[in-house]
Amino acid sequence: MLSSFIRHGVRGEQLFQETFEQILAGSDTTAGALRVIMLYVMTHPRVYAKLQAEIDEIVRAGVAPASPGIISDATVKGLPYLGAVVKEAMRVHPPVVNLFSKTVPKGGDVVLVDGEEHFLPGGTLIGSSAWGMFRNNRDVYGDDADVFRPERWFISNDTPGGQEKLARMIKTNDMIFGYGRWACLGRTVAWIEIHKTVFELLRNFNFELANPYEPWTIYNALGLFAIGNMWVQVTER
Repeated sequence: MLSSFIRHGVRGEQLFQETFEQILAGSDTTAGALRVIMLYVMTHPRVYAKLQAEIDEIVRAGVAPASPGIISDATVKGLPYLGAVVKEAMRVHPPVVNLFSKTVPKGGDVVLVDGEEHFLPGGTLIGSSAWGMFRNNRDVYGDDADVFRPERWFISNDTPGGQEKLARMIKTNDMIFGYGRWACLGRTVAWIEIHKTVFELLRNFNFELANPYEPWTIYNALGLFAIGNMWVQVTER
């Protein structure tokens, strides 16, 4: 990452700030996302088996380098079930739940909600509920929105309105990282880290929760989930 910044002409204080932002800003959120993904995979044996089978097939086919080589970002992006698992886990348990309120400009603004125009007075703080937008959003994700089901991301082209529905799901899920000029600066790096880490963990190890009755301790700390005591038994494959 540092070499890439330098190659693109970033120097001095800007180089420090860019590197600092990428490494520090997303450390807790990325770690939280990885814990969420691993918890939902470990507690859903069907998903665990299907995901590990996809990973093993990629390795057997020689698409991914043999260990200790690390799969490339370009390759890991092509794993459909891994991508669905990551999106679904972060949907049912978003790693960030702060409202991230924005201020309506002076003079106010008009927004369209369900086909109706609504006037927002200037100075109004507008935020969003991550739980409401993602986990409990039946209009976008279906009646079983509160259920962890990666297969919901596979919609046949033959399904009437299916591609429009999928596009709406993806657009909504993208809001996990914010939107527009307030979007997460480290999104690309976080996406690389998450996909490659999950792939390499399940390629090389088997995981079991040490205490399925209380898999972790978790509390909301100013919109970020502080997760601890997530003990697992790890065996090398």
